[in-house]
Amino acid sequence: MITKQQLGNFLWGMADILYGKVEDYKSYILTLLFFKRLSDNYQYEEISKVKDFEEEYGKSPNAK
Repeated sequence: MITKQQLGNFLWGMADILYGKVEDYKSYILTLLFFKRLSDNYQYEEISKVKDFEEEYGKSPNAK
């Protein structure tokens, strides 16, 4: 049976090992998070802008 203290020490040791490697990938991860945010909000922003256009001009942006 493992104690809480032993488990904590083990997990802390694992975190120490991984910490140095995280710095190597930090820029890639932040870039992916940025593009994920853009991707998640794209459809909402598109619908919002079309709605604003329709309210301002009284027609759809694609209507002739």
